[in-house]
Amino acid sequence: MPYDGWAIVTAATSRFTEARLEAAGLNAPSLFITAEDIPVGKSAPNCYSEPALRLGKNVTQCVVFEDAPAGIQSGRAAGAEVVPVTQRVHS
Repeated sequence: MPYDGWAIVTAATSRFTEARLEAAGLNAPSLFITAEDIPVGKSAPNCYSEPALRLGKNVTQCVVFEDAPAGIQSGRAAGAEVVPVTQRVHS
């Protein structure tokens, strides 16, 4: 199956993530990696290096958008460019 250049990599289950995407009105990309797919979770670098290989890329060519400290560590350990995502709460 050809991939379209991006993936979702999440520590959540596929069922939970699919429900969240559906609730947001979004479609999952063709490469969708969940907790069931990666035996060692974040902060292990394979969480991002393995999906990069499936995309046909070296992980150093990838950008990771990550909201959790373990995921940020995972992306950096893999060699990806990491963009930390923070939530801004408006009062």
